[in-house]
Amino acid sequence: MSWIPLPVGIENYAELIEKGYYYIDKTLLIKDLIDLKGKVNLFTRPRRFGKTLNLSMLRYFFEKSDVNPAPLFEGTKIWDAGHPYTDQMGQYPVITLSLKSLKQTDFKSAFYCLREEIAREFDRHASLVSSLESRDKQEKYNRFVKQKAASEEYLTSLRFLSDCLYASSQTRCIILIDECDVPLENAFFHGFYPEMLSLIRSVFESALKTNDTLEFAVVTGCLRISKESIFTGLNNLSMISIMDQSYAEHFGFTQEEVDQMLRDYQLEDRREDIRKWYDGYCFGNTIESLIAGGTIIKPVHEDITYADIDTSQDYLWNFLFFTGYLKKRKQYQENGEIYMELAIPNMEVRHIYKHTVLLWFEEKIKMKDLSELYRSILDGDRKKLSEFLTEMLMETISFYDYQENYYHGFLAGLLKHFGDYIVVSNRESGSGRPDLILKYPSVRGKAVIFEIKTADSYQDLECKCDEALQQIEERHYADSLIIPLSM
Repeated sequence: MSWIPLPVGIENYAELIEKGYYYIDKTLLIKDLIDLKGKVNLFTRPRRFGKTLNLSMLRYFFEKSDVNPAPLFEGTKIWDAGHPYTDQMGQYPVITLSLKSLKQTDFKSAFYCLREEIAREFDRHASLVSSLESRDKQEKYNRFVKQKAASEEYLTSLRFLSDCLYASSQTRCIILIDECDVPLENAFFHGFYPEMLSLIRSVFESALKTNDTLEFAVVTGCLRISKESIFTGLNNLSMISIMDQSYAEHFGFTQEEVDQMLRDYQLEDRREDIRKWYDGYCFGNTIESLIAGGTIIKPVHEDITYADIDTSQDYLWNFLFFTGYLKKRKQYQENGEIYMELAIPNMEVRHIYKHTVLLWFEEKIKMKDLSELYRSILDGDRKKLSEFLTEMLMETISFYDYQENYYHGFLAGLLKHFGDYIVVSNRESGSGRPDLILKYPSVRGKAVIFEIKTADSYQDLECKCDEALQQIEERHYADSLIIPLSM
């Protein structure tokens, strides 16, 4: 095939199709929604799994407008599914709301951004104002467009818009809400969670619970959030998480789709590289075991909330799973509880873990009183130095599987805060490169050479120490530190 541009950052379905970007066809999501007839469908998937693009695709398919949507879907799988499905194309008023931009540091700013999002959606349907039967409704509608509605009016704003659309078209509407948990996540980490929870709950309940003008709704997010009572009492809510098989092929890429894409771009020889970096999502140990390629066993808690994350390690692991930072290897039931074996899904995510752990280690070192370490080095107190390093190693995460380069970085990180002393790493000295040299800027100060060795067993430690000392002497690592006496 001729080269087709990839839709990097494109989340608008019409733009993707009209500009000829490469598209992996997910239109059969429409068929499943029509066939399965869920009233309110909550899809929880990790970030970057195509949730926003899918909602955009649903809007262009179902929405009644002056523009014929058929050219956007000709040749797709839903087009080939035939008239029972294409007959519903362009037949409904659609309300679409994205909450992914609600990441402000305080409730007032976040509420302002929500009002802006709602105003844009009201303005998108502003042509219906003249069809509203009463002046009061027309004035109320215009208040939302101009962002002049009272705060309490926003609590039922989507329900009001739904009623207006039905009054104008005599057709029940479809509601699409993207990234519903972003404002809750943001509010949790910035300290205004209760206020945001109350606001989102009211907006959602009014629009999705006992709404006679609703045809169906699709809501997306990362976490299943029923426990937070956003959908309190909603009996017809269908929750489709990454634990479910239904709809699984409509989010993310299947192996067949990836293989086809590699063939289209003549990159079949990179299949294994792609798998290592991006594959892995299927719908006593700690993090160092995961980074080293191991697994952990944890009970499943599908209804965790952001408020739960720091109350239990099990909740934290579940949070990482449902947000895409862990994958399920297998699942089993024991004593009435479901357990999962979890692993890091691929190299991309493993890189994120490593980077995060390194930053954490840096912050941990900054908070540690290292004066005892520095004194033991300058005094040559091997016993105290050994005790201190052992304590630090026990408190940190050695995720490089005890390789020499891990300890090199570990020790360099500790020494770089050593007052006025300079730390030199792998710099030529004598006939080799010592691992680390700690030296005072003045030639009259002390200097220490570190040569790092790892032993396979405790019994080999003495032998490795002798080997390191011999290497320092034989390769003359101290030569660069000695100032020759003038004759």
